[in-house]
Amino acid sequence: MPKRTNTFQRLVKLLHERLVDETWEVNESEMLVHSLNGEEREVDIVLRYKPKIGNYEPVLISIECCDRKKPADSTWIEQLVKKHEFLPTSNLVLWSSNGFYKPALSLAEKYLVKTISPRSDIEQEWAVLSRIIKDSFLKVVSAEFSHFIDAIDLEGKEIRLDALNNYLFRINSTEEFFTINQIKDCVINTQGLRTTMLDHATQEKTDFWVQFIPPFECQVQNENGDWINPFRIGFGIKADVEETLVVEAKTVHYENTLSTLAVGKLKNGSFEMFIQEEPGGCPVITSHLIKNKVLT
Repeated sequence: MPKRTNTFQRLVKLLHERLVDETWEVNESEMLVHSLNGEEREVDIVLRYKPKIGNYEPVLISIECCDRKKPADSTWIEQLVKKHEFLPTSNLVLWSSNGFYKPALSLAEKYLVKTISPRSDIEQEWAVLSRIIKDSFLKVVSAEFSHFIDAIDLEGKEIRLDALNNYLFRINSTEEFFTINQIKDCVINTQGLRTTMLDHATQEKTDFWVQFIPPFECQVQNENGDWINPFRIGFGIKADVEETLVVEAKTVHYENTLSTLAVGKLKNGSFEMFIQEEPGGCPVITSHLIKNKVLT
């Protein structure tokens, strides 16, 4: 049976990844083993404390998520408490996007189960991006890179190196070396290039090229092992562009932080953009391409 998820659950998972440090492992839709019959039970989100403490069992926080139009009721509380009775759960935390009925809160308190009812308001003055993204569209640009190197050979002729070779460079008068793939990584991670691609790539315009001139004198080694002088390094870029409306967006206001997950449908899966904003801080933005994800 495939693991299941939904936008609210994904948002809670991404939020916890930002809340914990490197001593914690955060997994979504993890299978935990029932101690009596050995069967596996799927848990929405599992937080595991990685350092081992003597011979004690690892600390394991299980989070279950409810995204319904009405508040969560006592029946849901009872079902989850019974489900985790024989699972290796140290602490059970229940998140409900629309809160809990009062009897459910009272029951959870008696079971020592923590409940979270995050607000979903985005009217905070500082929550600019969350308001914008809900009525927007997402543009996804992915690219494939090829390269060429124009150089002067040992006979003084201009030649082009364009084979699928990870050419080696060396800085003149030093023993420092680098490869064409390292230059490519540097170019790819340049914010200006990313912005240009995002602004100008369309479904009709997909071919670009970038010229890179090293800020220092260097040589490149050709297939024969000769060190020759490059005068231009170029990268061909083949872009793949998809634009999609935001089909679903969830927001939670928790711990004075506003977290939003916007989802757009693509031809072969979905695209997620996670935005986290807080007063006086710079927004955190991450994105994920998800293929063949089962959304419920």
